[in-house]
Amino acid sequence: MNSRLPRTARPLALLLCGLLALPAPAALAQSADFTSAIAGTTRPLTLKIKDLDETWRQVSISKVDGGDLLSLYASNTRGTVPGLDQYYTHGETTVIGGETYLIAYRYALKLSDLTREDANVPPLITPETTLSLSLINVHQIASLDGIQPFVPVSAAQTSENAEAKSVTNLKQLGLGLVQYVQDYDEKFPPMQSAAIAKKAIYPYVKSDAIFQHPATHEPYRPNTSLSGHSLAEIEAPASTVAYFEASAVDGLRAVLFVDGHVKRLPDAEWRRLLAASHLPALRR
Repeated sequence: MNSRLPRTARPLALLLCGLLALPAPAALAQSADFTSAIAGTTRPLTLKIKDLDETWRQVSISKVDGGDLLSLYASNTRGTVPGLDQYYTHGETTVIGGETYLIAYRYALKLSDLTREDANVPPLITPETTLSLSLINVHQIASLDGIQPFVPVSAAQTSENAEAKSVTNLKQLGLGLVQYVQDYDEKFPPMQSAAIAKKAIYPYVKSDAIFQHPATHEPYRPNTSLSGHSLAEIEAPASTVAYFEASAVDGLRAVLFVDGHVKRLPDAEWRRLLAASHLPALRR
């Protein structure tokens, strides 16, 4: 089988090679068939971010047909969802049935990504994030943008991203708590446990992910002493804890206060807050 690129595909392949600093296109094109391609015998069907190194390229690819059905649904219902057009590739191509395809991997979008309250926020990428194989017909590529070397995600970056996401979760949890209080005569919901509080607040946030830390998956702990009390009873909302992280992953603990602000506290400050609060729920 002829492994050279079709004449119509050569300009785009040359563009790929020039931008990605790869060998000549004739060396890249490989013959294959759909059976072996989808069976994962020529390329793995999935990779994890930790499997990539500096030889990979990260690129935004816009396709003529607008992409797959789930991506189209995302665009039509939630607007632009960041990260959907991000691909990781070596710039290699394969020829199947006379058509040339770019071999790339991308974040495996799930329906749950579209139902999150923060669906317009890029998904959290960690070394364990799964990427799915994509074979992109070069004739369907409308543009290639933002081509850059892939920078491996370090543990430190993962932790930083997770903590930023955790702060966002707590802020949204705070909004849900405020909405509940407004709807129920300025009284806090039942908060005897994380599960009981979640049942009351869930209708206001509509996302399971918001109730737990994105990295440890530990549920955020409520201040159980607030359960059923009136907002008017809280003398200092700005210093009264509403929710907090169950553990301090990086030495800091994110805390949501009744007035809605979130602060990440070092252990010493957290202990002072416990001592000053006189709240039994916070002594645990």
